[in-house]
Amino acid sequence: MKRIIFALLFIPLLVSAQGFNLGFDFEPGYIRIIHGNKSQPLGGETEPPIALTIIPGYNFNKRLALRGHIGYTFLSFKFSGFEIGLDGRYSLNKKAYVIAGFRHHLNEPNSAGNNLSVMSMSLFMLTTGIGYKTSKHFALELEYYCPMKNKKFVYLCNTCEYNPPGIFKYMIRLNFVFRWGREKWE
Repeated sequence: MKRIIFALLFIPLLVSAQGFNLGFDFEPGYIRIIHGNKSQPLGGETEPPIALTIIPGYNFNKRLALRGHIGYTFLSFKFSGFEIGLDGRYSLNKKAYVIAGFRHHLNEPNSAGNNLSVMSMSLFMLTTGIGYKTSKHFALELEYYCPMKNKKFVYLCNTCEYNPPGIFKYMIRLNFVFRWGREKWE
């Protein structure tokens, strides 16, 4: 136990001594699905999915960084599960940057009686976005997620007749990123 506590005390020193950084983010999102012949938001405006993610990163130089994402999406009955991903960040100047990468979402199956059934699915998404660093430890990011394949994952059943499943079309997330460690672009 003493070794673990001792190691945890030195993690901030190791993170700040290299080009490593560590952070977490809070990501409210908006998901669009195709259901039948029409496009509609998943869950309407009342239950947006929210993700909490740990972000380990490494800055190669003043412009280029690589970040990992390990997190969980929740607060949405239809889109909830673990996520992992990897992206690159290219800084345009000391404040603004662009992002490109991928995420893998593992949706958890769920059911709400006869009205709704959510399928288990593995969803690979490409992501692109922009970010703006507002302070030394905080940034705002806006990211667009596009699935690599059409994925059926939710059945909406308003009547007893069979309805086609909803297909994931895209997702947009606003990320509130808290980060500490050494940033080479400061």
